[in-house]
Amino acid sequence: MHYFLVAGLSQGLLLSILLIYKSASKRNNAWLIGMFVLLITAVISGPMLNEWLGEPLGSLLVDPLILLIGPSFYLYIRSFTHHLKGGDYLLHTLVFLLYLPVLAVFYTQQVSGATSPASLQAVYSSGFSVAIGLFKFLHLFFYVHLSFMALRRHRAKVERAFADLMGKDLAWLNYMLGAFIFLVAISLLLYVAALRHPDYQHQLTLLNLGMLSVFILTISFYAFHQHTLFDYAGSRAAAESLEAVVEDGPKYEKSGMRPEEAAEISAKIEAFIAAKGYLNPNLTLGSMAEDIGVFPHKISEVLSKYRDTSFYDLINRHRVEDIKQAIHDPARSHLTILSIAFDFGYNSKSTFNAAFKKFTGMTPSAFKSAKP
Repeated sequence: MHYFLVAGLSQGLLLSILLIYKSASKRNNAWLIGMFVLLITAVISGPMLNEWLGEPLGSLLVDPLILLIGPSFYLYIRSFTHHLKGGDYLLHTLVFLLYLPVLAVFYTQQVSGATSPASLQAVYSSGFSVAIGLFKFLHLFFYVHLSFMALRRHRAKVERAFADLMGKDLAWLNYMLGAFIFLVAISLLLYVAALRHPDYQHQLTLLNLGMLSVFILTISFYAFHQHTLFDYAGSRAAAESLEAVVEDGPKYEKSGMRPEEAAEISAKIEAFIAAKGYLNPNLTLGSMAEDIGVFPHKISEVLSKYRDTSFYDLINRHRVEDIKQAIHDPARSHLTILSIAFDFGYNSKSTFNAAFKKFTGMTPSAFKSAKP
């Protein structure tokens, strides 16, 4: 297990250093995900620090860093659609800063005199230690919730601006966050088990840290083979084009758009569709707005408020309808489904498959096998 932890620790350090270095060279906020990886790596290092510095000093050094794991991940997501300021960092590190003096007092009054295993166990299982431990789990779950909400809002906003979501909807962050919340939940169960069975606390702690090592090793493998974590610039460029898209709700209610203006814009949208402008594989809300002479945020408002749809659904629904006819067209029988999809505005297989299944409820191959 020791060598396994060392592997996770070394990979985590390497990945976090690369992310922070690339962030500094490209002047973006990718350093935040680097900090997320580095903070988890620091937690993994706890047992080794205890061996070098003496228990529980090593654990106490990394203990407060847990309160920065959630904020670093959430702020990374938020950085795609918001320009982070000093106040954002201060607000989300406030709990960490307030916890430091509390930990210092706890150490001087409770921990510093505990040297034997029995006295250390008494400290770990004290009411204050348990309350702090549970609070840190609540803190992590709170930021997991904030991160999921931020990703959901980001995806909804992307759908109002793009016909192709690949590389723009941050789906890989959803997978990472899903895996992380699973680990947090397992860690909580192991923490409770260690409290109920103190004789197995060391083994349960190593098991928990081993799972975190698997998480770090998986992220490292995915990053170095898929380069997703390093593709911040492309995702950020896409996110910046969302600035012209306003949020739903109160902003639309206060926009002052008259029904006559909405009807005029809707007619222009219909004319664009009739001219098959949706076949442009590089189509975005911005390029469509330029073609029909309407501000992007007004198109977004008409689609959302008056037509109950998004830009993504509008474009892909028409593309899919055309492709459904083309698949059973004898004149195209010599073409593959993917070739047909490329003729109707798609430029990737995964994007086409996702859109086709959304609007038909079946895969393209299943649809082709069905009778027309």
